[in-house]
Amino acid sequence: MKASDPRSNLYLRKQIADGDGRFTFKNVPSGEYYVTTKIVWEAPVGYRGALIHQGGFVSKKIAVKESEELEVIVTKQSNFRRIGT
Repeated sequence: MKASDPRSNLYLRKQIADGDGRFTFKNVPSGEYYVTTKIVWEAPVGYRGALIHQGGFVSKKIAVKESEELEVIVTKQSNFRRIGT
């Protein structure tokens, strides 16, 4: 796989979710963005039940309006709801 263009790092914001899986990005300029999350869990395999990591990435394209706050739920169906508009 080819490495991404290092200039793209200027546009990335990372956040770690709290214990309930929620996170916040503040002061995001209006525009279109992709929200991407990595979902990982452990599952037993084989007759001894050894645990292996499973999961992957899920993304959702969203549009943010000026001074807007969104609650984004990134799922296979990728729903989101606007708050306070």
